[in-house]
Amino acid sequence: MYSIVNTRPLRMLGSATVYLVLCLAITASASAQDARMDAPGCAAAVEKLQPDSAPASLRRGLVDIMNCPERGPIALARLWEAPPADSATLETLRNVTLFVRDSLVIPAVVKNLEDAEMPRSIRLTALATSVGLYSADRVVAFEQRPGEEAEGMVYALMGEWMHPMGGDGASPVTPADRDRLLAVLTRISKDDPDPGFRHAVWQVTVRLGAGTK
Repeated sequence: MYSIVNTRPLRMLGSATVYLVLCLAITASASAQDARMDAPGCAAAVEKLQPDSAPASLRRGLVDIMNCPERGPIALARLWEAPPADSATLETLRNVTLFVRDSLVIPAVVKNLEDAEMPRSIRLTALATSVGLYSADRVVAFEQRPGEEAEGMVYALMGEWMHPMGGDGASPVTPADRDRLLAVLTRISKDDPDPGFRHAVWQVTVRLGAGTK
C-alpha cells in the first residue's frame, strides 16, 4: 500500500528546503534564467563547488549557482558523482538541481539511483530528484518505518507544487529523457535488491502512471 499527500509543498519539506524556497522566491523574478544564460559571477560560484568542501560551504555555493543555467549543470553533475552525505546538503542539492532542470545532470542522478551500494538516503534523494526532473509539478517525500516485518519499507508521499519554480537549463529535459527516466524507475521497481527502496520506487511509478497497482 502507499500514501498520497496533496498538500502545500512547504508542509512536506524541512527547514533547509524552506530556506532554499525563500531564496528561490527572491531570485526567481530576476532569473527567468535570462534566456538560459549565466548571470555574472557564475564562473567564480562554480569554482567553489568542490565535492570535498565543507557542507555549509557547499550549500552556499549551491544557492549561488541557481542562476547559472550554463555552468551550473556541469557543477551539479560533478557533485552528484560524489554526493554529500549530510541530509541538509543533499536536500539543497536536490532542490537546486530541480530549479536548474537540465538534462546534463540526469546520468549522474541515475547512477546514484541504480547503485545498490549507495546509502539509502542518497538513493532516496536521487529518486526524489528523478521525480522532479520527470515532472516539474510533482514533489515527493519519503517515510521510513523500520522493522523486521516491514523489511525497512519506505512509503512515498507525493503531491504537487502549486507554483513550480525554476526553468529549463541550457539543455532542457526532453520527452526522450523522461522516457529513459521512467524506464530506469520501472526496472528498479522490479529487481532492486533493497526491498524497502524497491517498494518506494514502485509506489512512485504507480503515481506517475507507469506501474501496476
